[in-house]
Amino acid sequence: MKPRNFNPRKKYPLVVFLHGSGGRGPANIRNVTDASVPGQLASDDVYGKHDAFYLVPQCPGPNSWAQGEWMNQRPRTRPSKQDVLYELIDDTIASNRIDTRRLYITGLSMGGFGTFSAVSARPEFWAAAVPVCGGWDPAQGEILKDTPMRVFHGDEDKSVDVKYSRDMFAAIQAAGGDIAYTEYPGVGHNSWLKAYWEPTMWKWMFKQKR
Repeated sequence: MKPRNFNPRKKYPLVVFLHGSGGRGPANIRNVTDASVPGQLASDDVYGKHDAFYLVPQCPGPNSWAQGEWMNQRPRTRPSKQDVLYELIDDTIASNRIDTRRLYITGLSMGGFGTFSAVSARPEFWAAAVPVCGGWDPAQGEILKDTPMRVFHGDEDKSVDVKYSRDMFAAIQAAGGDIAYTEYPGVGHNSWLKAYWEPTMWKWMFKQKR
């Protein structure tokens, strides 16, 4: 989506949203319908208040967003499409009026892992990152510390253990990073239905600049 009030003389932020495993497919449909979040991105509360380009790519099944040695050690690891994702992001930036100081990435579940992975791959690229019910390698806290982050997870998540987010918060905080963590009590593997509806999260994101 282009900014709602697009002015060709201005440059705008870019928000990249990475869907979870339920959004995978070949037709560019499930990525914009799964988990209710793309609809929230297009709403008056987000799209109407924050002029930006919004990119919602689709990962083909049975692949994944994340890439790296840590992912390769996980059970049921799927082939990564991170390289293709970055080709798309780079092309989007080159083809549009995008402010490269204000590049934001966020994702849920599989996309939460992908968010951490994308920042790890290019640690000086993103102005802010918001991984939701994801996880990554705590040993990379030093690599990730220079990208401001807000992390969200439900404490009763049975699909992605909340320990992943807790460990990442602790590791990045210990490395001196700008990170905050919100854990929702009594919430399972749908913490995105709270995280992306928090106006303060969006306000914080759009204030970040490289």
